[in-house]
Amino acid sequence: MLQKLELTSVEEWITVGTFLEELEAEHVQVTAKYLLISKLLPGEPLKKGEQPFQDFRLLINVRNDFAHPKAQQKPPKYFEVFENRGWTYNKKTDKPKLYGWMTQLETPEIACWACRSAHNIIWNIIERFGGTDHVVIADLYQGMKFQWGKTLNDKRVN
Repeated sequence: MLQKLELTSVEEWITVGTFLEELEAEHVQVTAKYLLISKLLPGEPLKKGEQPFQDFRLLINVRNDFAHPKAQQKPPKYFEVFENRGWTYNKKTDKPKLYGWMTQLETPEIACWACRSAHNIIWNIIERFGGTDHVVIADLYQGMKFQWGKTLNDKRVN
């Protein structure tokens, strides 16, 4: 089992970065990378059954289906999540045409949800860099916070 690191030196932060690069080189799934890194970095680890990870995992599933489409006889299970929220073009009581489920997901509500989901998982990781006395890490944190802080008032993520 992974142990949370104390991260008392810049070298330990570099070790986390190197580990993340190794995970990337091994083509580990992006959701697994976030779970693993959240266990090493300061703060509460992400939990599979809780936010923001639940929406992040759903976002990745949707992304994968759009980036790598395959023939499906019926919509994926997650389609019902959006349908129940009333975010699809067809109403739940309609008989959707099976070939159109992807088009039914191309709504403004789902686009805003996707932006919020990405925003929330990124902020979760950024906040883990705060609270350190290391100048390099503190500067990195301030830079990320400045750049991503611009999204806080963006209507697409609120």
